[in-house]
Amino acid sequence: MATVLRRDGRPGWYAKFTDATGRQIRVKLPAESKTEARRQAFELERKAKRQALGLEAMPGQSSMTLAELCLWWLDNKCPAASESIERMRLGRHVCASPLGALTLPRVTTEAIDAALTALERDGIAPATANKLRAVLSTVFTRARKAKVWTGPNPVTDVEARKVPKRAYATLRAEEVAVLLPHVEPSWRGMVAAALWTGMRKGELCGLLKSDVDLEGRMLTVARSYDGETTKGGRAAVIPIAEPLVPFLKAAIDASPSEWVFPAADGSMRTPECDPHKVLRTALGRAGIIDGWEHVCRRCK
Repeated sequence: MATVLRRDGRPGWYAKFTDATGRQIRVKLPAESKTEARRQAFELERKAKRQALGLEAMPGQSSMTLAELCLWWLDNKCPAASESIERMRLGRHVCASPLGALTLPRVTTEAIDAALTALERDGIAPATANKLRAVLSTVFTRARKAKVWTGPNPVTDVEARKVPKRAYATLRAEEVAVLLPHVEPSWRGMVAAALWTGMRKGELCGLLKSDVDLEGRMLTVARSYDGETTKGGRAAVIPIAEPLVPFLKAAIDASPSEWVFPAADGSMRTPECDPHKVLRTALGRAGIIDGWEHVCRRCK
């Protein structure tokens, strides 16, 4: 008979029952009370019994691999603004790995946890492992809603990695004036805007001249690249700091198109542009840093 329980003081309820293959499994429930959890656990057990009797389709009958499921999500459900980076992330860490070759019934919590542990041994940071875990959970959630996969979400019980807290060095206001003359002219306005507003790369690439009110000293952050919204899904109006005004004015005057910080041909800069490299080079030229060490796990 199905039972309900809590796990190590974690919030929420879990159901423990025998699935259609005879295995004891544990599934997190969306219930807010123990009474509701018991009802949901009973329904899950009842469904498993119907599957065992052949009255409902077995979730384990899918021959789709995890790599194929990830590609389905990328092609159909991934937000456009994130598609490029998620395609690269899943392609490198899942689709080209032994985990990606597993059929969905064999993609268990243990298999995912073992794959993340192996990636950590190869040098990926805990935060990177957590991001991959979150993306895989989204893939399964969307697949379950679309009935592409009817089994459980195996990522639910994969524990998040502990991320050590680090103190990051940041530029002081007086260092910005020292830095900017060493930035390439074609990037100077964009770097200045990033430093004085904290906008993301996609938001800077998608900034239109009509979004900038120099007279009112206000700037509207309304999109990421050419998407309809920002990555956070909402627009924001932020003040323009006085030192930023001449850089925005120069960028608008120099731009041959509707974009404030376009590519050389006037088109919108793409996600492949690399302002981080430009900034690192300028920091070195300005003498603010002595240099940096790039560590590639594939080389090390």
